[in-house]
Parts: sequence; C-alpha cells; structure tokens
Amino acid sequence: MRFLVLLLSSFATSLWAAPAFNGVAANSTSIGRLEKYELSFTLSGTSFSNAFDPAQIDVSATFTDPLGGTHVVHGFYMREYTKTCGPTASLTAGAYRWKVRYSPAMTGNWSVSLSAVDSGTGTGTAGPYNFTCTTSSKKGLIRVSPLDNRYFQYDDGSQFIPIGQNLAWSTTGNYYTCDFDNWQPDIANNGGNMMRWWFATFNTAVEWDESGTPHSVLGNYSTMLDQHWRADEILDQSRARGLVTMITLMNMGDLRASGFESKWGYNVYNSAKGGPCSTPQQFFTNASAKDYFKRRLRYTVARWGYLPNIMWETFNEMDFTNGYNSTAITAWHQEMVPYLKAQDLNRHMVSVSFSDPGVEDANVFSLPEIDFTGYHRYSGSASMEDEHVAFTQAERAVLQQVEQAYVEVLGAEARLQIRRAASVAERRHLDEARRLVVAGSKTSIDVAQADARVASARVAEVRADNARAQAIAALAQAIAGDLPADATFTTPWPAPLVDEDAALEGLVAEAVRADPELARLNAERVASAQAREATRLATRPTLAATASAGVDALGTYGVPPDDRRVAGAWSAGVTLSWQLYDGGARRARLRAADATLRAADAELADRLLGLRAQLSAARLDIAAAKAQQGAAAASVAAAREQLRQAEARSAAGLGTSAELTDAQDALTQALGDAADADYQLAAARTILRYRLGRLVTHPGHRESNP
Repeated sequence: MRFLVLLLSSFATSLWAAPAFNGVAANSTSIGRLEKYELSFTLSGTSFSNAFDPAQIDVSATFTDPLGGTHVVHGFYMREYTKTCGPTASLTAGAYRWKVRYSPAMTGNWSVSLSAVDSGTGTGTAGPYNFTCTTSSKKGLIRVSPLDNRYFQYDDGSQFIPIGQNLAWSTTGNYYTCDFDNWQPDIANNGGNMMRWWFATFNTAVEWDESGTPHSVLGNYSTMLDQHWRADEILDQSRARGLVTMITLMNMGDLRASGFESKWGYNVYNSAKGGPCSTPQQFFTNASAKDYFKRRLRYTVARWGYLPNIMWETFNEMDFTNGYNSTAITAWHQEMVPYLKAQDLNRHMVSVSFSDPGVEDANVFSLPEIDFTGYHRYSGSASMEDEHVAFTQAERAVLQQVEQAYVEVLGAEARLQIRRAASVAERRHLDEARRLVVAGSKTSIDVAQADARVASARVAEVRADNARAQAIAALAQAIAGDLPADATFTTPWPAPLVDEDAALEGLVAEAVRADPELARLNAERVASAQAREATRLATRPTLAATASAGVDALGTYGVPPDDRRVAGAWSAGVTLSWQLYDGGARRARLRAADATLRAADAELADRLLGLRAQLSAARLDIAAAKAQQGAAAASVAAAREQLRQAEARSAAGLGTSAELTDAQDALTQALGDAADADYQLAAARTILRYRLGRLVTHPGHRESNP
C-alpha cells in the first residue's frame, strides 16, 4: 500500500512541470543607494489556488551584496492598474504579475536569484540577474537616537524632526490616490517632512473592507488588489516627495463590535464571516488568527518594506478595542513585533498609539520591542488657545529649570576650583613648614598644624566635589538625559542682557508680548468688551430705511423699444422700532456683560501687576549681585595681598602659623564670596530672561576623558 501511495503521488506531481519564471524584467540595472530595485515576472508550471498562502506558493529572492553577503526577501502577487483623476476618477485594471522589491544600502555590484516553491509542482529558480548600486543623497533609515532616546536620527547621524499631518484616508471613495496628489505636495512645499496614513478598511486596506462586494476571504487578498495598488501609489509618491510615512496597520474600529466606528461585523476574522474569532479580543489570543495576521505582515513587508522612508504603527488608538485586555495585548505585541522585524530587513521602527494622555497602557508602552509610542491629544473641553498657552508655559518653565540647573553646575564648579586651589596652597604651606623645621625656624608643632590644615582642606574639596556631582545630576534630570559625573563644564557664565539696566516700562512691554497667559487674558478682555458693546447696542432704538425705484416699458412684444411708452415708479420709507418694555431682561444682560468685562479687566490688571513686580525684583537682584561682585573683587584683592605678605613672612621664619592660616582662610572666603556673587547674578539674569521670553540654550559639556 505504501508503494501504491508513493506511486500515485509521483504520478500526480508529474502532471505539472516545476515552476518557471517568465518575462523577468528589472526596473533598471543601475539603482541609487536606497532606491527601489524591482523585478517583475509571471510564473507557469504552478498548481496553487491562493497566491497569498506561502504554504501553497513561496516566491523569494536572494540578493548578494558586493561583499558576498546575502539578503532574502519575499515576492508578492499583484495586479497593475492605471488611474484617471478628475470628476470621473477611476482605476483601469491591467495584468497580474509577481514582483520582488528591494532597496540596496551598499554601493557596488549586486546580483539576485529567484526561487519559487510550489506545494504541488516543486521548486523553480531563475537568475542570477546583475545590477549596480550607485551613490545617492539618501541619509538612511530613521531610528531612535542612540545618544538621546527622545529624538530621532537618520542612519548617517543627522537629526530627524517630524513635521507633517495626519492624512489617514482620502475624503472621497473615487479619489483614493488623487486626493494625495494634492495633499502630499502641499506638505512638502510648506516645509513638512512627514505624514501618517492608515490601512483603513473604509478606504485602502490589505485584508478586507466594509463594502463586502466582492466578499473578502481571510488569508486571500485577491479581491483587494486594487486597494494594494492604491497603497503603492500613495507610498511611492510619498517617497518621491521626501515625506516619511507612518503606516498604521490596524484601526481600533476593526476590533469594535459596538459603539462608534464599530467594524467587527465586516471583519474577516469574525466567526460570522468565516473567521476563527467569536469576539474582537480573541484576535489577540487565537492561534489561527495570529497565524493569519503573520501572513499579512509577511505580505505587507514584501510589498512595502523596501521603502526607506516608512515606519510601522501596529494600532491606531488600541485602547478603544472592545474588551481591552492588557495582558493579552502586551503578549500579542511581544510576539508580533519581533516577527515583523524579522521579516523586515530594513528594521523599520515600530510604534503603537493610544487615544489620550492618561489612558495609555504602561505594559505596552514599556515594551523593548516597541521603538516609540504615542497618544493623540484632542482639544476636548479646552480651546486650542488654552492648549497653546499651557504648552508654551510648560516649555518656558522647562527651559528655566534647565538654565537654572546649568547655573547651579557653574556655581558648584567654581566653588570646587576654589577648594582645589586651597588644597594646593595648604600642601605648599606644609612643605614650607617642613623646610623651616629642618632649618630650625619652626617646630614640629607647626608641621602638625599644617598637616591638619591639609586634611581639612581635602575634606572641604571632597564636599565641594560631591556638591558639583549633585548639581550635574540635577541638570541631567532637568534635560532628561545622561551626564557623566566627571564631566567638565568649560563654558563661562551666561552673558548679560544688553538692556538689563533699561527702563522698566520697556522691559514690561516686552514681557507682556512674550507672556502667553497675558495674551490669552487680553483676548478674553477684548471679547468681553465686544460682547458688552453688542449688548448695549441691543437696548437702543433701531432705525431702518428702505428705498426702491424701477422703470417699466409699456407696450407689447414686437414693438421697437424706442416706440414703447415708459413709466417710472419709486418708493421710500423709514422705520423706527423701540422695545419699551422687556421685563428688565436687557438691563440684566447689560449688567452681566459689565460684570464680565470688569472681571476680565481685574484679572488682566492683576497679571500685569504681578509681572511688573517680578521684573522689578529681577532687576533689583541683578543690581545687588553686581554690587556684591564689586565688593567681592575688592575683598579678593586684599586677601591675596594679605596672603602674599603672610607667606613672605613665613618663608623668612618671621610669621606665625596662625597668621598664615588666617590669610589663607581670608582668601578662600573672599573667593567663595566672589563665586556666590557670580552665581547670584547669573540666577537673577536667568529669571529676567525667563520673564522676557529670551531663554537660551548653552553649549554642552566636555567629558574630562573624551
């Protein structure tokens, strides 16, 4: 029986030849670095029924780089289309093809070989096909910066700051790509560099859509090829226009059975549609559902993973999925994201989003598999003006904290240098005392006292070093970054403001312009005044005038106009209306408007008074610190002279240890007072800059052991 089964199997396989590649054609034989290299072809000698099931047909390409390394990518089945835009926008279907896409990152000579494994007919191969990768201006892919994970950077180390819009879907069904022909250039031409776009089931999807015509089948995308071509068009144009695209793989509505944006009734994973899941949350735990989704990820990467200008987002606002289960969703990401990255040779960044701050899942957000996370800030009950004020105030507060922490570091650095100089001086005095003991001018008691002074100076130096380390740690916390404890700050104190001694009124005017809260209060005051005036005018009489004039040509048609009799007519009128009694409603509204205006005036005046007082205090602090600087400079000069004389007397064997100690203490104290004066002046200037909206960043640090 076993022989018969094997014989029948062999006979069935021989009915078809092995897969053969036909009409293999490359888009070019010379490709710029990180540009698209594409092979198109058809297959014959195959038996598969579902081109999207790799268990039936698995097409792949092995690329060999100039150094001999190999890179394997999967092929995909597609259909060509052409589009027509305008009032009669349409897609015209073309031929079915297989394709392979890749973006080489290494310049030089490449080759590629093709393979097709058919479950019924065996394996076919083709190639190698040769092409050359040339230099290009591409900066590489975008990654989270290894230097500071709050920022993005390209592979070449240059910074990427995303500026763009959410273009998740088009506005009209017939304009799936034509809309983007208008939108994408608008972003690029106005300084933008990014867009966010969805695989939306109501617009452009991979597996299924909401129309149900023709009905989508789980794991077979043949009814969706027109939408896949639209995605080709949108993403390729995004690349050509220099826009980075965040591709959202799924929307929360895909897994909502009820409520807003519920799409579960159309979802092919739904058991009612032939899928394996009876509830939306089973999508994350059902083994069959996860296998099907991995097939979708494989296809997605094969078709669009070549693009260097994309990043993946697993879900849009996934906290809105029905029956949200943190444990299951965290485990799903731990399984799916590594699979996605294993398929994706370019290792594009992967993200996930939640709807609002405060609702994000800490378990998902903290996953190392996720490169960065996001939430969506909606205006809610607050106006956009309030949001802007809050953001600007927070930004200014952070900048003030950073600059204040920076000033603290400079102050701690200055005090440490003073203590180090004192330690050096005390060691020099100890050496001098030992020399004088040998000469017979001093006793061993003098050496012991000098030795104790060295130890005391060393303790003070260690304390100053610890204070400096604490200041650096506070600065690192303020900038949310890492700074080595032994970093050396060589930059000077922040520069003075050129107009810090100017008249107070000028500074107040600038501070008013820079204060977002004052701007908001002033806008509210203007609105209150306008509302009050409108209410006042509504209590006065209304005078209306009307007038009309006309000309009638008398006669019948067919009579020449010059022979017709003409009659003129006009009317005019004036109407005066005055509501004599309304129960006091209008007066009440006027009193309410007056009260609102007075409250706005009071709040604005209070803010102005507070700002004026803060500016005045900052200017007084600056003046006091400058006076302290002058006094400290005089004290330092006097203390240096006192120490010079004491050291001279000691060297001659004439001075006492107490005299030398007092002189050294006086200089250390004077230098400390001078450093404090510098610190107080810098701190006062920081506050004044903050109030004027002039906060600046300072040069970074230089490590002591670069």
